[in-house]
Amino acid sequence: MNERGDKPPGPEWLFYILSFFIPILGIILGIIYMSKPERACKSFGQVCLALGIVNAVLSCCGCSCAFGPGIGTVSF
Repeated sequence: MNERGDKPPGPEWLFYILSFFIPILGIILGIIYMSKPERACKSFGQVCLALGIVNAVLSCCGCSCAFGPGIGTVSF
């Protein structure tokens, strides 16, 4: 990031990949950059936030599908 903070950190694609694979990072980056007044920072923050939320939802759905059918079917 430059000294004035009017551009998102580069390379952006690296932060997009990290935001997807580490959802909490994407959510935190999204909140931080969406609070900045510059349009480029807001756009960067929205993408990071969306990637973080999408991966979190997909992870929950995947866990539900993987472990959900077996819950409650165990008999002793």
